[in-house]
Amino acid sequence: MNEFEKEGFITTNPCNINQVIDQQYSHTKQLVLDINQYAQSYQYQQEPNNLNKIQLTGTGLYARTLSTFQGVINLANNGMKHQSDMLLRCLLESVFQLKAIANDPSFVELLIMQSRNHTRNALERLVKMKNRNGQQDELYERARKSRTKARQELRQLRKKTDTSELSILTTARKAGMEDYYDTLYAMGSTAVHSGLLSIEEHLVTDADNVVKELVNEPSHEKYEVTVLSASDLMMNAVFAIDTIFNRSENKEAEELGKRLQLALSHKAE
Repeated sequence: MNEFEKEGFITTNPCNINQVIDQQYSHTKQLVLDINQYAQSYQYQQEPNNLNKIQLTGTGLYARTLSTFQGVINLANNGMKHQSDMLLRCLLESVFQLKAIANDPSFVELLIMQSRNHTRNALERLVKMKNRNGQQDELYERARKSRTKARQELRQLRKKTDTSELSILTTARKAGMEDYYDTLYAMGSTAVHSGLLSIEEHLVTDADNVVKELVNEPSHEKYEVTVLSASDLMMNAVFAIDTIFNRSENKEAEELGKRLQLALSHKAE
């Protein structure tokens, strides 16, 4: 039994996938590493005003985008095709929000409202669970008090802001990224939700459609598509944060963007 058979994807360099990727996709991987190094260093150049919620939210979204981007690349480099697709979908959501704020700074109010609504919903469910199981303990009482406060805050916010239309699609539209929503985001749904089309990729069938083998090993299928798509989203985040901070020129990012677009155009051919 080899290391992968014992530990699966937890093992270091499963089935020598790192070497395979280095040999077959060296130019692509180097471009992705260059984008990552730039984006990582650029993170520490952001200096948001502590009283400016647009800059603060934008900087936080940039940080989340960066770490999620790095997660996609790490998973892809270890041959975890489906998991990198799942995280790529998460990456899209943070970029949608960041670009939406860059395009319309007032959008941050909708995000604040949405956050309050999520908090209220979580507290509602906690209280419901406690009631269902007869657990009227200290945590239950704290949750009830917090829920009351969250309800009050939400009522006040709703007098100024309407979130009835806020969804991933409307955020993507506000970001000017509806094409990404209809392609990358939609394609990632089957992996995230363990759809049958995604699950069937683990099964090898014969001509009679009889399952002969289970496949769950590292794969470099769609490697370039995944890492270049993630890099494209990372560069979108870089340009969005520049807009939020009113930066008119970013030559290093522009050069990386040109290299990326060239790689994407070659991949599309």
